[in-house]
Amino acid sequence: MIVGRLRGEMSDTGKVDFRIAGGLALLVAAGLLHGCRSSGGGSAGKAVEFYVNWPLDDPAKVDRPAKYLLKGELSVRPEDMGTAKGRLVISLTLSRPHDEQARKFWNTRTLFPQYAWMGRVRVWDERHEWLWPNLAYLFKLHGRDREQRYGGWDPGHKVDNDFGAVLIRKYDAAGVTEHPDTKDAGPLVSANWHTPGVDNAGKHTVVHLIKSDDFTVHLADKGGPAKGVLKVWFVYGDFMRAPVPKSWPSQKECDGGTIAFFRVAWDCEPGQPLKLTITQEAPVPTGFDWSYWIGREDKAMAPLAEPKLTDADN
Repeated sequence: MIVGRLRGEMSDTGKVDFRIAGGLALLVAAGLLHGCRSSGGGSAGKAVEFYVNWPLDDPAKVDRPAKYLLKGELSVRPEDMGTAKGRLVISLTLSRPHDEQARKFWNTRTLFPQYAWMGRVRVWDERHEWLWPNLAYLFKLHGRDREQRYGGWDPGHKVDNDFGAVLIRKYDAAGVTEHPDTKDAGPLVSANWHTPGVDNAGKHTVVHLIKSDDFTVHLADKGGPAKGVLKVWFVYGDFMRAPVPKSWPSQKECDGGTIAFFRVAWDCEPGQPLKLTITQEAPVPTGFDWSYWIGREDKAMAPLAEPKLTDADN
């Protein structure tokens, strides 16, 4: 289940307007940021919270669930607005409830008893209870298989899709025509996750909070448009072709693989404060060739996937 919940940060001079439109979580920040009138950074960032359970549910439900596997937060931070270097810095944070009740809930929801090999990839204590795995271990693509990351080359399916990736594409104000920065040069994408304050964490390390790489998207530079839309996907490849809500699109890529999808609309009219609208919606296809990006052909090869963290030329 994915449920949107909004959180704003009040500045000394601005205000936050919270609204619900079409059952979706919607945030409009107007006059809150230094925005396009500003010549420097320091603008307050904004974030949208969401919740993840399994199986997935429609994000139109806005109530916080009583139990959930993960809480996510999509953060959008403006920098250097009012200059040719105006940009948004975007990241995703995942955290996990970790009291004993939450551990048992996580264990039950992710048991998947139909797969005999599940017992070989879990970590058990002397009472035969499943220990908390390092959360980054479950999501990141890079690292040693079964030591620093959960996934590995599947000789049967000839694929490695055990990773959580963030992907960002840049569109016009209508959200229809993709900008050359991500259409021709490729979208921003990464499946690397970091554990704040923890180095060299492996599968036995108990970690309940992780953060994605920071992505940087430039706005109204080079005489470009003053308005636009960013589409942001959080994808877990191993969940593709899994059951999804009836409201999900019919394309195969949307069958469970997209854990959460967001539309970030920005308005940077000259001399006006930056306006941001962030909505969580039912997913649309990413249009991205995941198998080519990974580039691994057998279990002896490390993934060739390289993160792309900015839409700038260099």
